[in-house]
Amino acid sequence: MIATLYKPGFISDHFTVAEIACRCCGSYNRAAAHVLCQELEKVRLVSGPIVIISGHRCLASNTRIGGAKQSLHMQTMAVDIQVMADSQRFRLVQQFVQCGWLGIGVGNRMVHADLRHMVFLNPPAVMWAYPHEE
Repeated sequence: MIATLYKPGFISDHFTVAEIACRCCGSYNRAAAHVLCQELEKVRLVSGPIVIISGHRCLASNTRIGGAKQSLHMQTMAVDIQVMADSQRFRLVQQFVQCGWLGIGVGNRMVHADLRHMVFLNPPAVMWAYPHEE
């Protein structure tokens, strides 16, 4: 395997450590972040720039926001992406599905996407809504 060098502070061509690391403590799984960002690059190629509002979460951060007890954010295998319009949300969900992401959560101003197929053996594809997301 040939190592690829990115600009300082970057995990891939377009995604930074600051975008992926936990907002409260800066932690993240370096190997998982590399995989996550390579998969995000595939989505970005068809969607254009995307804004990550949540990447890795430490246990304290995940608990504070009421995240799932087994959230893939805690393994650096999930992201929440900001969306500004219904049409953008629809296109982004389509692009994540087309790029092979199997866990999709849809909120009013965000889309959650996770790489559960890289963590679990033969997981089903799932989609859910965040009914009370502000």
